[in-house]
Amino acid sequence: MRKRAGKKTDTVARKTPRVRYKVISFDLDGTLVDDSRFGRVFWYEEIPRLYAAQYHIPLEEATLIVLDSYKKVGHFDINWYRPHYWFGKFRLEEDWRKVIHDLRHDVRVYNDVKPALVGLKRKHKLIIITHSTREFVQLKIEAESIKGYFDEVHSVIDDHLMVKSKEFFQHLLGMLRCTPGEVLHVGDDETFDYDIPRSLGIRALLLDRSRTKRGKDIIYSLADVKKHL
Repeated sequence: MRKRAGKKTDTVARKTPRVRYKVISFDLDGTLVDDSRFGRVFWYEEIPRLYAAQYHIPLEEATLIVLDSYKKVGHFDINWYRPHYWFGKFRLEEDWRKVIHDLRHDVRVYNDVKPALVGLKRKHKLIIITHSTREFVQLKIEAESIKGYFDEVHSVIDDHLMVKSKEFFQHLLGMLRCTPGEVLHVGDDETFDYDIPRSLGIRALLLDRSRTKRGKDIIYSLADVKKHL
C-alpha cells in the first residue's frame, strides 16, 4: 500500500531584510583618529610639565595634582574635555592654542578609515560626533584630509554643551529627523558609544581595535561596518 504524500514543508529559511540606515555616525578619537600619542602628551605630559615649570615644583608632584584634578571633574562633565578650562583652572600662562598646534604632528588617521569611508559614503549620510572641542576637532579632521567624507561634524561639548548622554542622542535624532532605527553609531567607548545609544534603540557597533572583546556588535576594524548594513 502506498503512503500518501504529506504536505510538503517549506524548509527554506526566510531571509531577514537588511535595515537601510540613513545616517552612520562615528566617534572621532580611537575610532577614526589615533589619539593615543596626541592625547597622552597633551593631557598627561604637557599640562603637568607647564604646571611644574610655572609653580617651580617637581614634575612628579605636578602630575599628581593635575591627575587628581581631572579625576574630581570626571568624564561626565563637559569641562573635562576643555583645554581652556584647565589652563584657566591651573592659571597656566602658556597659550593653550599654541600647545595644541605644536602637537599636531602626533595626530594620525587609522589605516582602515579611508577605505571604509569611501564605500559607506556612497549610500549613507556620514557624520562625526565627538567629545573633542572644536580646536581639537579642526586639527584632527584635517589630518590626512578626512573632513570631506562627512556631511556634518559635531563637537558635542562645544556645539551642544553636552556629553554623549541620552539627552544628546535624543537631540541628535531630532536634528537628523531620523528614528532610532535609521541611525547606526560606531565608536570605541563602551558607555558613551554603545550602552547609551542602544538604550534609545539606536543600533551601535563597539569598535575594539585591541581584539579582546567578543559579541555580535563588536567589530575589530572599520572594514567590518559593512557586514552590519
